[in-house]
Amino acid sequence: MHDVEEEYTSKFELLPNPFSASSPLWDLEYADDTVLFSPNPVTLQRLLHILPHHAARIGLHLNLDKCEHLQLNTEQDIYFRDTEQGQCQCSSCFPGSPVPHGPPVPVSAIVKYLGVYLSQKARAQTDITKRLAITYASLKVLRPFSSQETSLQTGNSLYTDKSSEQ
Repeated sequence: MHDVEEEYTSKFELLPNPFSASSPLWDLEYADDTVLFSPNPVTLQRLLHILPHHAARIGLHLNLDKCEHLQLNTEQDIYFRDTEQGQCQCSSCFPGSPVPHGPPVPVSAIVKYLGVYLSQKARAQTDITKRLAITYASLKVLRPFSSQETSLQTGNSLYTDKSSEQ
């Protein structure tokens, strides 16, 4: 991602910080999962257009089917680049260029990153609700084991738990 930042700053000057200048966070990476942050759609689109070029140099490619755009405080769409090979020549990266953008990035009201659900309203309710549903489903499966007498037969042994009896 250092190469992406270098190219961005060489073409467009400073990379705007979405949160604060004291903590210049514009991306998160974990293994092959990446999140890009931007204070505006133009910057986000430019980052998205620079990233595939540098990723392809080391044999990585964006899975366009897994890309999602979580719009925060905007309704402006962003678009994939025109081609993965070479430098992007679209009008976002080169103002006045006749080269069109690629297809639009699908907009989602809720996205999942590393098991956490993020929404446009920035509330944890969606994530908590989904986690509680999983917890309740697990408890329902385990309920038969919490009865007063539970027997478990493994191989030639029979284990009985009568600890809940008084």
